[in-house]
Amino acid sequence: HLGDDASGHGRHLTQKAADARPTFREAGATSAVRFDGQGSSLSWTGAGRDLEAVTVFVVAAPFANPGGFRALLALNRAGKNDYVSGLNIDLG
Repeated sequence: HLGDDASGHGRHLTQKAADARPTFREAGATSAVRFDGQGSSLSWTGAGRDLEAVTVFVVAAPFANPGGFRALLALNRAGKNDYVSGLNIDLG
């Protein structure tokens, strides 16, 4: 399933709004999650603890960067901005 955590820790990503879900594409042995660049996203809430270490793999092919701090990935503490309490991998 899209967003399932393969680590076994149950940190599955979700998107409740159907029109904001990215799409899953398969082509032979290759698969990818495609974000539309307009509003599609996945999220995970409820860590309940600080993450002291994280490994991020991003394979991306952005077609444009219209500005406004468009991000490929943002992690943050609930109620806080990512640039204050977390990690942001953006196109800037």
